[in-house]
Amino acid sequence: MLELSGEIFTEQPDIAMRYADTAMILAGEHDEKSLYASALMRKAIIYTKLNNFRISIDILRQALAMYEKLGERDKAATALKRLAINYRNIPDYDSAMYFYRRASEIYEELNDSSGVAESLSNIGYMYRKVGDFDSSLEFYLKAYDLFSGTDNKEKEALLLSRIGSVYTQIKDYNNAITYYLLSLDLRKEIGDEHGIAASLNNIGNVYMYQDSLNPALEYYFKALEINSRTGNEKYMSFNLHNIAIIYDMKGMPEKGMEYLDRSISIKQKRKDTHGLASSYNSKGLMYLNMGEHQNAIHWLMQSMELGRKISYRENILRNYENLEQVYLSMGNYKDAYNYLKKYEQLKDSLLNEEKLKTIAEYQAKLETALKEKENQELKNSLSQVQKKEESHRRFQLLLLVIIIALIIVGFLLVLNLRLRRRTLLKDKTIAEKSAEQYKTQLEFRNRELTAKALNLARNNEMINAVIGHVRDLEKHTDEKGKAKLLELIINLKKNTQQNAWKEFQTRFENVHSRFYENLRRKYPGLTPNELRLCAFLRLNMTSKDIAALTYLSVRSVETARSRLRKKLDIPSDSSLVNHLASF
Repeated sequence: MLELSGEIFTEQPDIAMRYADTAMILAGEHDEKSLYASALMRKAIIYTKLNNFRISIDILRQALAMYEKLGERDKAATALKRLAINYRNIPDYDSAMYFYRRASEIYEELNDSSGVAESLSNIGYMYRKVGDFDSSLEFYLKAYDLFSGTDNKEKEALLLSRIGSVYTQIKDYNNAITYYLLSLDLRKEIGDEHGIAASLNNIGNVYMYQDSLNPALEYYFKALEINSRTGNEKYMSFNLHNIAIIYDMKGMPEKGMEYLDRSISIKQKRKDTHGLASSYNSKGLMYLNMGEHQNAIHWLMQSMELGRKISYRENILRNYENLEQVYLSMGNYKDAYNYLKKYEQLKDSLLNEEKLKTIAEYQAKLETALKEKENQELKNSLSQVQKKEESHRRFQLLLLVIIIALIIVGFLLVLNLRLRRRTLLKDKTIAEKSAEQYKTQLEFRNRELTAKALNLARNNEMINAVIGHVRDLEKHTDEKGKAKLLELIINLKKNTQQNAWKEFQTRFENVHSRFYENLRRKYPGLTPNELRLCAFLRLNMTSKDIAALTYLSVRSVETARSRLRKKLDIPSDSSLVNHLASF
């Protein structure tokens, strides 16, 4: 019954559950406790498959208690891993990490290096989910040292890929490429075509983040060829979407649209709602780049409607931002302003939620670490007391006096240790909160600066529109009126540009006080206009926004960027924005 349940639980979970229930009844009737616990495990796995994580957790705790009572440590470790998976899906990363650690301890007792390595890898994944990338790399590398000594090449390759993903998230692209290539070589060695395609796609992502579009396109096409040949439609849709984005970035939105439509067709077939919401958003942006505003609005609204159905708020946020751009390019400032307000409100809401979630996860992580440390110290203390009792049983009255004295001293030591630990933890918490507040403040000021620059750009676009209307008035006035209107246009441009740049420069220097000094030290020949362009690029502003701030055309800004790249001696396959971010 258990074997039947295991064979069909993916496709027919309801029938699999009935088989597991029957197996549990039979095991109970024949007093087969181990099989009874295994039936509980199977039921828990099915509930996990059905996304009923809380029920699965309750059943797993019963199975774990039975395995521990029976002394079946290997099966107890499996139950602990299953508990961690369910808590990870809730998500409750603190509890997940706790159960992964307990599983790791059992695998160490059993000298199961593969089990220890897998547990360490999962702990590293948990740290990555909460944004602690240093700890994530530490556990990933420990796990890799263990996996590299086994024959499990598939998991070794997966771990190398996970390490690469951490380096990608912290924008250390050189190390990311290195680990992705190591993973790719290992997957080629074992003939893991699905893994090969995943590695190729990951490498393409890194090149895209570095603005190296041709290499990115090459790796995406290689991944698409493998996934097409093996019939992996899910990842085919990802590859096609990425290829479409690259063509759009290269200024070829019509060609990008062909690949995006293929991706959408697959996602519709697979009923991939999240993927469709993302693809519709990209389609709206491509129509915007093609100047087809009504089509852009249609697809962005389709994307937003899907996002609302599945509570995909990050997608809704992107749609607000993109609709604001569409209406702004149409000269519809009222609707553009409305979507800008919606964007800012939702963005602030998401940022606040993310901060609260991070703080809660960090506090829970500290509490778990403290509990584990206290448990270990109590275990050590108990072991020491037991050894002393065994070695002094021959003594009678003297033994009693010594034991009582040791208990009193031990109690005082533990009490003193706990008091010191609480003091240290309090000091540590205060220091970490101060560091977090400083980091948060700096990130907020950077976002505020970028938002201010973009608002200035949008204000300049609106002023340009006003100037256009004023020029239209020239046709309806005499020469004296035309002279007055010309004087008004010149003053408006001059004052707006000077005030906008002066306000932006003051705010920028408050946040990045050493930026200009460092640039001038390394590149003394930079002109004021080039320094100003460097500041805009330091904020990762688009050529369109820079053009709006400087009253230049987008083509002129692109030309200025190209000249600046040559003057700074930056290779064509390196990112100008990343280079300036180092100053």
